[in-house]
Amino acid sequence: MKFPVSAWSHAVLFGTLWGAAEATAGVALKAAGVPLSGLLLAAAGLVCAVTVRRLQPTPGVVLAAGAVAALLRAGATGAVHPGPVVAILLEALAVEAAFGLAGNRAAAALLGGAAAFVAAPVQAVVTLRIVAGRETAEALTVWGDSLARSMGVPGGAAALFGAVVLATGVAGGLAGRGAWRIAGRVLVRLGRTV
Repeated sequence: MKFPVSAWSHAVLFGTLWGAAEATAGVALKAAGVPLSGLLLAAAGLVCAVTVRRLQPTPGVVLAAGAVAALLRAGATGAVHPGPVVAILLEALAVEAAFGLAGNRAAAALLGGAAAFVAAPVQAVVTLRIVAGRETAEALTVWGDSLARSMGVPGGAAALFGAVVLATGVAGGLAGRGAWRIAGRVLVRLGRTV
């Protein structure tokens, strides 16, 4: 299947918006120490990803937009910070896969949002393991087990991590559903059917 020129145009436009949001708001939110700033940025990226897919239901358009956003984010600070770049690419992959599985429907946006948000805590754990090493990851697990015991949560660190994954998945699903609605408003403004 050939990738139409209009799909490239949409991917570049929404990828640029996504990358600009990551490069400006992302850096500002991190510098200000805003909690959960990664999830706020993921929600903004989700709006771009879902909107481009609704406007241009071509398979691969979200991946192309994500690649543009990742390149802009990587070049914005003059140095490659792999965390945000990997997060953008994972989010694009999650949304693209969801639309591939569920079609161009609200359910795909909900599923893609959930998967994109769940990628954040999973990425954090994997990055910690790679960057800080096994000993640090084990120490964090011991701390998590202790915290779970003090809170009366059975299952230790794994249960706490599962709760975080569940909560972020629900938040991501809601964000995906909201992104679908925003994309619908964009379609209406452009005079296209919802």
